[in-house]
Amino acid sequence: LLQNSTWKGHNGGKKLNMHRSRKTINISADHNTSKVASAFCIYGYFSDITPDDYFLASACKDGKPMLRLGSTGDWIGTLEGHKGVVWSISLNKSATRAATGSGDFSAKIWDTVSGDELTCLPHKHIVKSVALSNDSVILATGGNERIIRYYDMYKLGIEPYTITNAHNGPVKHVVWSNDPRLLYSTGEDRLVKLWDVRQKEAAQVTALSDSIKDIYLSNSGQYLVICSGSRVIVYSPRINHKLVSMLALEYTAFSAACNPDDTQIVVGGDNHLVYRYELNSTFEIESSRGHFGPVHCVRFSPDGKVFASGSEDGTVRLWQTDPGKAYGLWKGKPTTTQI
Repeated sequence: LLQNSTWKGHNGGKKLNMHRSRKTINISADHNTSKVASAFCIYGYFSDITPDDYFLASACKDGKPMLRLGSTGDWIGTLEGHKGVVWSISLNKSATRAATGSGDFSAKIWDTVSGDELTCLPHKHIVKSVALSNDSVILATGGNERIIRYYDMYKLGIEPYTITNAHNGPVKHVVWSNDPRLLYSTGEDRLVKLWDVRQKEAAQVTALSDSIKDIYLSNSGQYLVICSGSRVIVYSPRINHKLVSMLALEYTAFSAACNPDDTQIVVGGDNHLVYRYELNSTFEIESSRGHFGPVHCVRFSPDGKVFASGSEDGTVRLWQTDPGKAYGLWKGKPTTTQI
């Protein structure tokens, strides 16, 4: 089993000051413990490595997204302001800004250094996905309106550019390509679409047979990973989205992601386990038990030393990819640390 570090992600907390070298954050993180059963983690997002380490943001059903130190899981603060489920969260590369999408019919932009809400962007229905572009210039949103919106982060006072009827049903995910002009989206219609932000017609459409639970673009931009039913499908955007590999699983895959060097995939699903596979051969490296509910999101850290998994059991777990080595809170002993 992988050595892992666990914290209660969205079922308890307290007020504290967490010091970073650049500034002190003081954000309230009081949770209603009666929400434990329903406050499961829906989405997680790692920042790039910054001068202050790297950071992990999590979205959850209690409506209180959190920011943590990525290498240790130490809680930094809670972004309070939404009045509904927070379905999605996105960090910019330096982890100084975050965007969230919620069931309260809004997307919000946050200063993650001060914890302040900078802007609230009203929508007419649930916002299921938000994505900051790699250069932090554009925020894309999608949700139950079937509309994709592009907001200029420097001109938030003007109306966003919109694509109406982007899918024949709610938009489930929006994910930026490494090319700032290209955006991927998925919908309840089981379609994956590639959009050029300069046009209102999809440049490419891929139809899948099962519901799409997750879409992930590797850091290099070399691989596009999609969870659909009991399959994890890997395409190559650089070679006209050619099929690279496919995992045919005995469980429903809810989330999958590549490690930074694009050699492995981590997968979580409805059987409560977390798996690692070789990307090209699909060989199963290991499976790890620790969660007590379906795993809704998995992501690798930017250095590849750990990966995070968020579950319906109300916890987020950090797993070492090379257990036994000193890293973060781990002291080089193969034990589990509960925070």
